[in-house]
Amino acid sequence: MLGEAIPILMKKLDKLQNHSAQMPNISENILRIRQLIAEARKAASKVSVPVKFNGTSGVQVRTPSNLADLAAYTSLKFYITLPEASRARRQDQPDKQFVFYLGNKDSSKEFLGMKLEGQRLHWLFNVGGDTTEVEMPEEVQTDGNFNNVVLERILQYGQMAMTSETRVTKAVVEAEGDSGLLNLQTEETVFYVGGYPDTFTPPLQLQLPNFKGCIELETLNEEVLSLYNFENIFQLNTTEEKPCGRTKPVLTQQWVNDAAYFDGTGYAEVTLKEDTGKMQRFEQEVKLMSHNGILLMLLSQEKFLSLAVRQGRLRVFYDVTGSLQELEPKDPDSPYLKISDADPKSLEIIILYDTTTRVVVRNNRQTLLNHIFTTPLPRFEASYYLAGVPEDKMPENLKTLFPRQGSLKGCFRNIKAMNSHIDLKRMTSSGVSYGCANDLLVAREAHFSGQSYLDLSPDSIPGLRNNFYAGFGFRSDQKNGLMFYHQAQDGVCQVFLDKGHVVVRVGNNEVKTQKTYNDDNDHYVTLYSNNNR
Repeated sequence: MLGEAIPILMKKLDKLQNHSAQMPNISENILRIRQLIAEARKAASKVSVPVKFNGTSGVQVRTPSNLADLAAYTSLKFYITLPEASRARRQDQPDKQFVFYLGNKDSSKEFLGMKLEGQRLHWLFNVGGDTTEVEMPEEVQTDGNFNNVVLERILQYGQMAMTSETRVTKAVVEAEGDSGLLNLQTEETVFYVGGYPDTFTPPLQLQLPNFKGCIELETLNEEVLSLYNFENIFQLNTTEEKPCGRTKPVLTQQWVNDAAYFDGTGYAEVTLKEDTGKMQRFEQEVKLMSHNGILLMLLSQEKFLSLAVRQGRLRVFYDVTGSLQELEPKDPDSPYLKISDADPKSLEIIILYDTTTRVVVRNNRQTLLNHIFTTPLPRFEASYYLAGVPEDKMPENLKTLFPRQGSLKGCFRNIKAMNSHIDLKRMTSSGVSYGCANDLLVAREAHFSGQSYLDLSPDSIPGLRNNFYAGFGFRSDQKNGLMFYHQAQDGVCQVFLDKGHVVVRVGNNEVKTQKTYNDDNDHYVTLYSNNNR
């Protein structure tokens, strides 16, 4: 079974690599095999096909990479439908089934979970206090159509929404306790869907028979998920239980159904036609989140031309003489150079070959760069890369600017090379899925340089003595600095670092941590203030 074979293969590779330290060729081949396995897993995580569970099967999904990101905020989206026989069962004593568990291996600790009672979903979660539960009043469909379920949690406040063809039904819940954090460590976290192994003991509320029906995972905090990116499977035979077909709505909105989403870990290699003539023209529409990375890379042996983004601004780097050079924009203050705002941009790079070589770069038809080369550029004829570059193809003199692959997070559509449309689904790619919903382009973190700030103006904020609460995550190696400031009618609330200690000051009251937290690791601060504390 593949779920068992890959871990065994990895262990054997470890042993072989330990014995081959003095044999570089073997070590390089082992590293290449590891890369291929990683790419296969990455591709599996993009497979958007439902899995049919028969009541005895289950899937252990590979532990998500963004666990620290789930601590204060969690958003899980998936599709679900039940077999038609579910309608015929008596409802006075509804069947109960396990749906999923995402949490600690020790289920007495923090977790998210779901069960089914009859045709109604129950969401449970524990974020440091008692386990809370909420029921969805709408029933899951049994006619072959799927319901879209969205679970959202901020600290101890949760909302479950379920969408059918005609309406959206919501249910809200608040957990007990003041911490409100989902603390999950990679080595101590499991994600079971449809069922769980005998070696695991779920919370009492989830100690139920396995699920019967079909489930398709969508995203977890904007990271694309798939049941086919599994760690293990339990009594699941996709030959006998063929995957369910989910009818996808016909969408006419641009980007939602005609764009490719790059998750910030990969790239796409676009193959070019052999004869490119005297002009090479590369076009693409983008919605970009990343502030640093490679938009487009043209390579010819050791020479290259690259359209890139640095600190949110469009840049062009090249090397045709053995040293890194950068093209200067016509207007360095042009607003069209700023592209990392998730708004749609139409980017073009045109190379004209004649007695001289000219490069033109445009954004939304505004010419930003127009440069004539004294040293001719080579013809870039085999292929080019979008949204990143394989590590072994990254030019040496760009590695300091773009570590590893220079991968970007964002969406690309309407890609053309020499006026021919490019179908990315036919190209070699990694870290790419298809469809670009707006919630994939949400920024929930920001980098502050020490000279910057972010001004927020939320509505209906209570006073500092009226059950005021706030929270934020941070990561810093600085000993001192203001992280949060709020001016209310009844006083000022501040959170800052003082010699590495976190200090919360509300009015004349102050609390200071005993430990220091300027260790460049992820931490989360939650503060509550009312008349009593």
